[in-house]
Amino acid sequence: RTVAPQMLAPSFVGREMGPGRHVIAIEYVPYPAYWLLFLISIGSIVGLALLDRRRRRRRSPSSVGDPAASVEEGAGAVPEAQPPASTAAPTAPE
Repeated sequence: RTVAPQMLAPSFVGREMGPGRHVIAIEYVPYPAYWLLFLISIGSIVGLALLDRRRRRRRSPSSVGDPAASVEEGAGAVPEAQPPASTAAPTAPE
């Protein structure tokens, strides 16, 4: 007689049987709509790429590469870079 499989754990299928001699035949049947999952994945990747491209185009050309341009004038602006401190040893006054 044919019995339905029973899920014992995720990805582990089996069936409880009584004592005695049994003949077991297992048949793998793949998911029938892998092509649909593939199309959904490709569509998602293309959609995210287009969304990213659209977001990058919305930025004004002056703000590209300038982190202070996206912040309001004066509020949280990045201070100007200072020249590096001298590494020479201090000299004694004469």
